[in-house]
Amino acid sequence: MVTGAIATALLSTPGALDPAIIRDAVDESGDNIDARNPMYRGKIGTRLNMRRLVLLIRLP
Repeated sequence: MVTGAIATALLSTPGALDPAIIRDAVDESGDNIDARNPMYRGKIGTRLNMRRLVLLIRLP
């Protein structure tokens, strides 16, 4: 799912992006789900938010 979201985000972005920018955007765009999974707090990461990912990658 993440690679598909990245591909979709890149299609909406002119030019090439540095892989570090893409990785940071994926990390920053996730929704924190610790409150929904209290037994796994801090262990399972975030939920992919594709809309936020696309918006972050589009920003100059």
